[in-house]
Amino acid sequence: MAPTPRKRTQRVLAGIAAAGFIAAGLISTPALTPPAHAEKSPTVNMPTFAPDVFYVYVKKGEYLWYNFQGRQPSYVLDGDGNAVNMTTWMGGMASPYAPRDGVYQIGYDPYIDHDNRYASNDQFAWNVQAVDSSNHTILGRVWADKVFIGQRLSFDWDNPATPKPDSVGEVNLVAVSPTGYRYQVNAKEYGGIQSVIAATSSGINKVVTKDGQDYCEPSYQSYDDWAIRDGSGYDAYAPNGIETDTWVKHYRTNYKCGERYKLFFSTPAADIPESILPTPQALGTPTVELKDLGNHKAQAVITGLDKFAAYTFNAAGKETTVQGKTSVTINIDADQAVNWSLKAASSNELHLMMSDVEMLGGLTIKALNGPTAGDATVYWDDTSLTSGRYVENTTVPTSALTGVNSDTATGVHGWNSNNVNPILHREYAVAEKATYGDGRIIDTWARSGEAREWSGSFIPETPSISLVKTVTEKTYGDTDTQLHWTYTATNTGNVPLTNVHIIDDTYDGGYTGTDPDTVNAITKTCDTVQPGDTCTWENIVSPLVDADFPDAGKTVTNTAKTTGVSPAGITVTSDPSSDSSTYVPAKPAISIEKTVDKPEFHSGDKLAWTFTVTNTGDISLHDVAVVEDSYNGNTPLSDVSCPDTTLAVGASMTCTATSDTDDTDIRRGDVTNTAHATGISDGRNRNVESDQSTAKSIGKVTPVTVIPQLPMTGGTGIVVIAGIAIIATLSVAGMTIAYKRRSTENDEN
Repeated sequence: MAPTPRKRTQRVLAGIAAAGFIAAGLISTPALTPPAHAEKSPTVNMPTFAPDVFYVYVKKGEYLWYNFQGRQPSYVLDGDGNAVNMTTWMGGMASPYAPRDGVYQIGYDPYIDHDNRYASNDQFAWNVQAVDSSNHTILGRVWADKVFIGQRLSFDWDNPATPKPDSVGEVNLVAVSPTGYRYQVNAKEYGGIQSVIAATSSGINKVVTKDGQDYCEPSYQSYDDWAIRDGSGYDAYAPNGIETDTWVKHYRTNYKCGERYKLFFSTPAADIPESILPTPQALGTPTVELKDLGNHKAQAVITGLDKFAAYTFNAAGKETTVQGKTSVTINIDADQAVNWSLKAASSNELHLMMSDVEMLGGLTIKALNGPTAGDATVYWDDTSLTSGRYVENTTVPTSALTGVNSDTATGVHGWNSNNVNPILHREYAVAEKATYGDGRIIDTWARSGEAREWSGSFIPETPSISLVKTVTEKTYGDTDTQLHWTYTATNTGNVPLTNVHIIDDTYDGGYTGTDPDTVNAITKTCDTVQPGDTCTWENIVSPLVDADFPDAGKTVTNTAKTTGVSPAGITVTSDPSSDSSTYVPAKPAISIEKTVDKPEFHSGDKLAWTFTVTNTGDISLHDVAVVEDSYNGNTPLSDVSCPDTTLAVGASMTCTATSDTDDTDIRRGDVTNTAHATGISDGRNRNVESDQSTAKSIGKVTPVTVIPQLPMTGGTGIVVIAGIAIIATLSVAGMTIAYKRRSTENDEN
């Protein structure tokens, strides 16, 4: 019952076929010899074991030959993608000699019997070869990216523990990654009925959308369905769920989380070029760059990843596993120093994906090359399979995350078909709920190459800036015209800041203009300020205007902030800083002291008047003058003469004037002069005047001197003298009475 590969015909038939080729002009006459071996389907209990596309590497001067039993290919393409005209040759079909090296493709439609009843176990056998010019098969030139398997029903419900005869086979494949890592895959006692085998770099993946990007997160688990359907949130190289015709034919075409591996039907040929089978390479060193996003957030930008390896990134208590990408960006918390690690468990992973396999005796997967060649450790996790399987008779542990050696006589990770007793558990004895592997995708993975780990630390950007604002004039007075402000910005963070400048938020003085380098228009910018350094703006002016000089005191306050930009593009702004200047109004004052040089005068005397004017206030005065308030002399007072018209604070000056006197002044009794001083304060021009000051000079009568002309003797002389004295006294008395009367009249006037 085992399928028998189509063999070469006898030499007579070969000679006839060769003659036909020559007549057709397809190839030159070869020296025909029977092939030693051929790429062919398994010989045990697998009526259908075929991909939908055979890939065959054919070198220049070689040709493609095949023999399909039961069903013929749908197309043949050469290495340039052109259709190939095949010709009957030696019991099969042959191509012309290849004009150049290339990969040929044979399109094929594997037959899957829906009733699982095949006429024979070799019903759809095939034989595909790359043949040299001597008609010898070159082994290891044929591969596929998945294999469809159709078998007879492998068990009977009446006797579920015993497989049916001719229903269980064996699969042997060599899986090769696009990076050249090779694995020998052996599936023993394989009873898949209708199943598919594929090998990929990433298994079942969750499609994760985080931080505005999509990336693949390997689940490292089997999948509780036979297909990965659109909208499920998962991705794998697996059936897509469409069941039209034969379900196994509908595979996902949008697989993006990994790469398909080549499944060779024998050991790959040594002469396959590096472009197809590269030499395995150790993992390169990825680059991990952490960028500060501000607000205690950072972004790990990881580049240089190998999409055939799985990486686990740990930072700030967050673990992320990524596979199938060459770069990824991960957001993390970064309110303090962050230690990070990036680990790759191996240089390469093989995920053997078996879809809808009812029975499996066991698996062996062994690394064939690379630094860990010979390792047969495999892993699985079936704990997600919860859809109602009854597993009382299963032979497989539900998980092996630490790995087990699969290089045993029976292999590992196998399961009985009798995982459901339909008599005891009739609810499970239905399609897709019968066995451990039925209606599911079982993922068994292996690793090759050395593990790598990288680590580092990141001190997040903590940009910050402060501002101290001061005013030079803590107070201002009437003579001030400007206030001068100083701004000192300090980089208080741990990264340089650029474009550091001032934002004046509030100025409540009267100035509203926008002249350059005034409080409302600070144009200077510091290009870069290093951590701990400062940037200073000095003598920034705010003009004082009338509104800043009210009668009562006023306070002018200026509030500002400073801002800068971190290397990550984060704009930081300081807390507001302010300072004030208080208006202290001036207290202008002036005094005057008036004196006269003669406290008493006689008729005809000249009086000299002195005015001592003093600035007794706190501000300089200008337009200082003496104002005469009253003067009672008979003759006019001269103009007051002052040496200056300004007085500094505390300064004095002496002003003078003169006046003449006469008998009228004598008769009045005195000369009195009253005056006050005036001035104007500097700055705000406030008028000021002193109290009045008065000086007085008392008039005195000049005595009359009588000179005797005749000497007198005796009593007569004494009498005469006495008489004269009496007359003089009466005269003075009369004059005094007259003066008082006149003075009284003057006062009344």
